[in-house]
Amino acid sequence: MIRVVMNRCFSLVVVALVVMAATVGCGEPEDGAPVIKGFEWRLQNGGTEANLRGVCAVSREIAWFSGSDGTVGKTVDGGANWESFRVPGAEEVDFRDIEAFDDMVAVIMGVASPAMFYKTVDGGESWKLVYKNNAEEVFFNSMGFWDRKNGIAVSDPVGGRFLLVRTADGGDTWKEIAPRHSPVPVPGEAQFAASGTCLRTRGDSDVWFVTGGAAARLFYSKDRGEGWDVFDAPIIEGASSEGIFSVAFRDGLCGIVTGGDYKKVDQPLDVAAMTHDGGKTWTRAGEGQIGGLRECAVFFDGPYRDCLLAIGPSGADFSVNCGVDWTATPVKDIHSISAVPGETSGWGVGAAGKIVHFRAMF
Repeated sequence: MIRVVMNRCFSLVVVALVVMAATVGCGEPEDGAPVIKGFEWRLQNGGTEANLRGVCAVSREIAWFSGSDGTVGKTVDGGANWESFRVPGAEEVDFRDIEAFDDMVAVIMGVASPAMFYKTVDGGESWKLVYKNNAEEVFFNSMGFWDRKNGIAVSDPVGGRFLLVRTADGGDTWKEIAPRHSPVPVPGEAQFAASGTCLRTRGDSDVWFVTGGAAARLFYSKDRGEGWDVFDAPIIEGASSEGIFSVAFRDGLCGIVTGGDYKKVDQPLDVAAMTHDGGKTWTRAGEGQIGGLRECAVFFDGPYRDCLLAIGPSGADFSVNCGVDWTATPVKDIHSISAVPGETSGWGVGAAGKIVHFRAMF
């Protein structure tokens, strides 16, 4: 139903920007926690030159990445050492998203026809093909999991509707959601597989995905994709290179969408918006403060649940007050970031094998 409304890391410190950040509105950290003043970024060596767009921070010690040329990698010691490898038989697949549950189990998403998903249960020593789609139009953009068993992934339109697939067994098998439950795009509407974050899951059943091209819209389901609400968002749209690239929700009501134009990465207008009612209404965010295309945005957990970090090829910005005010943090050429659960730290990945570890400065 559709309702329309391997290697030792470089210990090079890229930069640590320490600036005072505004703490108005909802920005006071909970439980008397100190205010975030900036972020420190450290470059790490992942042992690959692949273009990386998938990253999943499992803990302070464990993180995984994925990218072009069938490349996957992981660290189990906080980034001091990374192991990278290519999935046998998938050396030409571009893995744009990865979901990992620990140091042994991970699922990777290949984007284009044939679109192929693989799973490992032995830390990357072996991989099992768990889903394949040969449709000419198929192009998967992002996936997410509600728990270790239940997940969902979204593709550009196939046969006139967005293609959604779900798993109920940890990614071992995937089934398409019936077309009658799949949203219908407007002509020229699609998604961006820039960061693996154009779809997000939350709680037991919430899922959102966002679009671009002819329309910049937010799609929301409260029941794991059985029914959808659709909302317009004030992000640049029209050209195939414009639209929403990332979505993140702090809870069921407070969320952010970010995007822009990948052909004009420094263009700063209409690249971010905040909602406090689940997407029904929006306020433009970061006008004059966010410096261009932002392909990925994340909320932090715990006492810093009002804090945001948004990143893209032209730079990165953070907010400590639910997107009211933004401050630049000078790191560039990063496509995607993932925060460690419950922490204000994590990893980012980018082109030519770039990996950075970030942590908040107080």
